[in-house]
Amino acid sequence: MQVEVIEVLDDGRVTVRSAVGTFTAGWDGDRPPVGSREAVELDVGGVALWGEDVRLVDDGSSSRIEDDGSDIRLCGRIVEFGADDVLVVDVGGSPVMLDTDGDPPLGVTGRYVAVRARDVTLYPYNL
Repeated sequence: MQVEVIEVLDDGRVTVRSAVGTFTAGWDGDRPPVGSREAVELDVGGVALWGEDVRLVDDGSSSRIEDDGSDIRLCGRIVEFGADDVLVVDVGGSPVMLDTDGDPPLGVTGRYVAVRARDVTLYPYNL
Protein backbone atom coordinates (compact mmCIF):
# COMPACT_ATOMS: atom_id res chain seq x y z
CA MET A 1 0.00 0.00 0.00
CA GLN A 2 1.27 3.48 -0.81
CA VAL A 3 1.01 6.00 2.02
CA GLU A 4 2.06 9.59 2.64
CA VAL A 5 3.42 10.31 6.11
CA ILE A 6 1.58 13.33 7.52
CA GLU A 7 2.70 13.17 11.16
CA VAL A 8 5.33 11.34 13.22
CA LEU A 9 4.32 10.94 16.86
CA ASP A 10 6.68 10.76 19.86
CA ASP A 11 5.48 7.25 20.75
CA GLY A 12 6.80 5.79 17.47
CA ARG A 13 3.49 5.77 15.65
CA VAL A 14 2.82 7.66 12.43
CA THR A 15 -0.26 9.16 10.89
CA VAL A 16 -0.50 8.38 7.19
CA ARG A 17 -2.81 9.16 4.30
CA SER A 18 -3.60 6.47 1.74
CA ALA A 19 -6.02 6.10 -1.15
CA VAL A 20 -8.45 4.38 1.24
CA GLY A 21 -8.18 6.61 4.31
CA THR A 22 -6.11 8.43 6.90
CA PHE A 23 -5.06 6.55 10.03
CA THR A 24 -2.44 6.26 12.78
CA ALA A 25 -0.42 3.07 13.23
CA GLY A 26 2.84 1.75 14.58
CA TRP A 27 5.91 2.03 12.37
CA ASP A 28 8.60 -0.63 12.09
CA GLY A 29 12.08 0.77 11.54
CA ASP A 30 13.58 4.24 11.37
CA ARG A 31 11.07 7.06 11.58
CA PRO A 32 10.13 8.33 8.14
CA PRO A 33 10.22 12.04 7.33
CA VAL A 34 6.92 13.92 7.26
CA GLY A 35 5.77 14.29 3.66
CA SER A 36 7.53 11.16 2.45
CA ARG A 37 5.71 8.61 0.34
CA GLU A 38 6.27 5.05 1.43
CA ALA A 39 5.32 1.57 0.26
CA VAL A 40 4.15 -0.40 3.30
CA GLU A 41 2.57 -3.65 4.35
CA LEU A 42 -0.11 -3.54 7.04
CA ASP A 43 0.19 -6.01 9.89
CA VAL A 44 -2.77 -6.58 12.21
CA GLY A 45 -1.62 -7.99 15.54
CA GLY A 46 -3.61 -10.27 17.79
CA VAL A 47 -6.54 -12.50 16.97
CA ALA A 48 -9.77 -11.08 15.54
CA LEU A 49 -13.01 -12.72 16.68
CA TRP A 50 -15.73 -13.45 14.14
CA GLY A 51 -18.94 -11.64 15.01
CA GLU A 52 -17.12 -9.27 17.35
CA ASP A 53 -14.03 -7.88 15.59
CA VAL A 54 -14.84 -9.28 12.13
CA ARG A 55 -18.24 -8.69 10.56
CA LEU A 56 -19.56 -9.18 7.06
CA VAL A 57 -20.87 -5.99 5.47
CA ASP A 58 -23.28 -6.44 2.59
CA ASP A 59 -24.10 -2.79 2.03
CA GLY A 60 -22.25 -2.26 -1.24
CA SER A 61 -19.09 -1.48 0.70
CA SER A 62 -15.79 -0.59 -0.83
CA SER A 63 -12.27 -0.69 0.53
CA ARG A 64 -11.54 1.90 3.20
CA ILE A 65 -9.69 2.47 6.44
CA GLU A 66 -11.26 4.49 9.24
CA ASP A 67 -9.55 5.60 12.45
CA ASP A 68 -11.69 6.58 15.43
CA GLY A 69 -8.75 7.37 17.69
CA SER A 70 -8.73 4.06 19.57
CA ASP A 71 -9.41 1.43 16.91
CA ILE A 72 -8.83 1.18 13.19
CA ARG A 73 -11.58 -0.25 10.99
CA LEU A 74 -10.39 -1.99 7.84
CA CYS A 75 -13.01 -2.66 5.19
CA GLY A 76 -12.30 -4.78 2.16
CA ARG A 77 -13.10 -7.86 0.12
CA ILE A 78 -12.20 -11.30 1.45
CA VAL A 79 -9.71 -12.90 -0.93
CA GLU A 80 -9.10 -16.08 1.01
CA PHE A 81 -10.04 -17.83 4.22
CA GLY A 82 -7.98 -20.88 5.07
CA ALA A 83 -8.39 -23.89 7.31
CA ASP A 84 -5.82 -22.34 9.66
CA ASP A 85 -8.31 -19.49 10.30
CA VAL A 86 -6.13 -16.93 8.49
CA LEU A 87 -8.22 -14.34 6.68
CA VAL A 88 -6.80 -12.42 3.71
CA VAL A 89 -8.61 -9.17 2.97
CA ASP A 90 -7.97 -6.93 -0.04
CA VAL A 91 -7.93 -3.36 1.27
CA GLY A 92 -7.40 -0.91 -1.56
CA GLY A 93 -5.45 -3.39 -3.65
CA SER A 94 -3.22 -4.49 -0.77
CA PRO A 95 -3.59 -7.88 0.92
CA VAL A 96 -3.94 -7.78 4.70
CA MET A 97 -3.61 -11.08 6.60
CA LEU A 98 -5.05 -11.62 10.03
CA ASP A 99 -5.56 -14.46 12.43
CA THR A 100 -9.16 -15.13 13.38
CA ASP A 101 -11.03 -17.23 15.89
CA GLY A 102 -14.64 -18.30 16.14
CA ASP A 103 -17.13 -19.52 13.57
CA PRO A 104 -17.28 -17.52 10.34
CA PRO A 105 -20.45 -17.49 8.25
CA LEU A 106 -20.48 -19.92 5.33
CA GLY A 107 -19.26 -18.69 1.96
CA VAL A 108 -17.22 -15.69 3.08
CA THR A 109 -14.76 -15.58 0.18
CA GLY A 110 -15.56 -12.73 -2.18
CA ARG A 111 -17.72 -10.87 0.33
CA TYR A 112 -16.91 -7.60 2.06
CA VAL A 113 -15.87 -7.50 5.68
CA ALA A 114 -15.19 -4.87 8.33
CA VAL A 115 -12.38 -5.65 10.76
CA ARG A 116 -11.83 -3.77 14.01
CA ALA A 117 -8.11 -3.69 14.78
CA ARG A 118 -6.40 -2.30 17.84
CA ASP A 119 -2.81 -3.16 16.92
CA VAL A 120 -1.77 -2.14 13.40
CA THR A 121 1.86 -1.80 12.38
CA LEU A 122 3.23 -0.54 9.06
CA TYR A 123 6.28 -2.26 7.59
CA PRO A 124 8.02 -0.22 4.89
CA TYR A 125 9.57 -1.97 1.94
CA ASN A 126 11.27 -0.96 -1.30
CA LEU A 127 9.56 -1.78 -4.56
